[in-house]
Amino acid sequence: MEINLFKFRSEDWDRFEVDLMNFEPVCYHQNLQWSKKYKKELFTSLDVIIFLAEVNHRVVGEAHCSKLDFRDFCDVEDFPGIKELLPRYESNETCYQNAFGVLPGYRGMGIGRLLKEATIHEAKKQGFRFLLGHAREGAAIGINKKFGARIIRPYEDFGGTGTTHYLYEIDLKKVK
Repeated sequence: MEINLFKFRSEDWDRFEVDLMNFEPVCYHQNLQWSKKYKKELFTSLDVIIFLAEVNHRVVGEAHCSKLDFRDFCDVEDFPGIKELLPRYESNETCYQNAFGVLPGYRGMGIGRLLKEATIHEAKKQGFRFLLGHAREGAAIGINKKFGARIIRPYEDFGGTGTTHYLYEIDLKKVK
């Protein structure tokens, strides 16, 4: 099985729109799924880092992050205690992992590791110092720990999903 990993460009949206929207209900809880309009806005923005993994011309994995905007982030009621982090992350040196997923039938094949590695490399190249994100218990948090993630705090019932997600930080200067 050949895995094709590539950096998504905004002009790729029309080519991958169907796969990307079919990805949502399979990989993400209904409370965390994005509308087509929102996902298209994010994916066609110039300020986002996006990598996709394809197998047999089918999108099987995605990873995207963008510059962290604490003005938006801190307004979210689901993240108590987040404002205390401002002094460490409020500069333009921090990006946030908006989404990261691999289709169930393709997990355990190293696709998540390849996506995370590519995302980290590109974030470092663009001058980011920290990568923040939320990840579920299990493989998702495990991949991040392999890249030196430090768990900041858990969020029980994250976004009304009934599952605990962990806010993590990866210090990109420490990742080789």
